Amino acid sequence: MILMLAAAGCDVAFGPEPTATPTSAFPDLAPSPTIDIHPPTEIADDGPLFLEGVTNPTAAALPADSAFLPSMPTPDLSNRPILIETVLSSGVSVNGEVWLPGGRAPGVVLFGATFEQWAGFPSQLRQAGYSVVVFQWSRSITADDIAALVNTAALQPGVDPARVILIGAEAGADFALVACAGDSRCLGSVLLSPQSAENADAVMQAYNPRPILLAASEVDSASLRTANTLRQLATGSALLQPFDDAGRGTQILFNRPDMVTLILEFLATVTGTPR
Repeated sequence: MILMLAAAGCDVAFGPEPTATPTSAFPDLAPSPTIDIHPPTEIADDGPLFLEGVTNPTAAALPADSAFLPSMPTPDLSNRPILIETVLSSGVSVNGEVWLPGGRAPGVVLFGATFEQWAGFPSQLRQAGYSVVVFQWSRSITADDIAALVNTAALQPGVDPARVILIGAEAGADFALVACAGDSRCLGSVLLSPQSAENADAVMQAYNPRPILLAASEVDSASLRTANTLRQLATGSALLQPFDDAGRGTQILFNRPDMVTLILEFLATVTGTPR
């Protein structure tokens, strides 16, 4: 059961600001004003700190004309990812990054964009207390591959395999929904600009009653129509957050930072993680 990448052609009536179902536990955001779309900006991580001047008894004991290299503190790599590589059954190799907060934590798996397009979002999730696995996206990845990658992510040290959330952007959102529906370890999903509602009835029947958070721009009518269809088919907590013009996929995260806040609220509620 695979979601095709073509947008559904059905007409779905909805107002300029669709609202959450009554069962939603998450606040609704106001629609955005028109925003100029720009490439995501990398959020700078804390790099290693090197000190040039260090008080050292050994240095003090050396002759005045002696050269001495000061001691350097160990670089702090806590905000740097671990690189992994997964070889799929097709022989295709997929690179990944694992961001660990320390100790075992709920796992958040990201699909549908490159490392550069996700920019600082994985680091934000890690700082919020989640173990994050990001897979480098390519068009050669299939829905079956996503299931294998979810399994790889759930088995990473530091990931609580009983508490996994999938976040997908554009085509990755379609695949993430299918993968979550077929994996009992997946507690819910966040879909940014989902592309297709084909087979939505069957997929959501397998997915329900897990919670779902959806977002799309109103100018991206196909994605908004798909998101609205999925919201209507959800039997659990479901929230569709529309924006006037916040871009597509990962662009929404950077054009509307309040969407990141909403995602963190969703993750905390679904995984039972205190904020």
